[in-house]
Amino acid sequence: MKYLLNLVGFSDISDLIGLHLNSEAFHKIIAFSTVAGIWITIATSIIEEWSGLSIFWFLFIVLGSVIDILFGLVVNVMVLKNHYESAKMIRGIFKMVIVIILILLINLLLKGTEKSANNYTIIKEIISYMAATLHYTIATIVSLFILLGISENGAKMDWKLFISINKIFKVKIKNIEENTFKK
Repeated sequence: MKYLLNLVGFSDISDLIGLHLNSEAFHKIIAFSTVAGIWITIATSIIEEWSGLSIFWFLFIVLGSVIDILFGLVVNVMVLKNHYESAKMIRGIFKMVIVIILILLINLLLKGTEKSANNYTIIKEIISYMAATLHYTIATIVSLFILLGISENGAKMDWKLFISINKIFKVKIKNIEENTFKK
């Protein structure tokens, strides 16, 4: 190891990290990293357990919603010079909160069904399947609408990539609606 460190210009490991291994600052960094790691792990576990989604999907929904709201605000107020409408901003935040609550509630239904004392396995399986299908369908649709909202805001700024993505989404959604709601 020392040979590799010398090869790239460091005398030892403490020279590489900029701290001596027995220094007080190094011990503070290790202590902080340990505590932060434990809390991040606990938070991640709680989010994954309660939402039923991976932490990345959950973060995509939350951060994507925030980006969509803020990007829409910037595009409409600063670029298009429309007046600020607090009702739209509150409606966007309200939608984000409702969607997260809906995902949590459906996952709660799924968990409750799986842990139910119901001895009728077939009923339990049917309800679990329906709840899981509903849960992931809603999460997927919400994710697509978040992407659509961001691409619509980018299209308002005449960014070619977002215009193309917006066209693709609109055509696909129109095809799905036509095939689903035929009379």
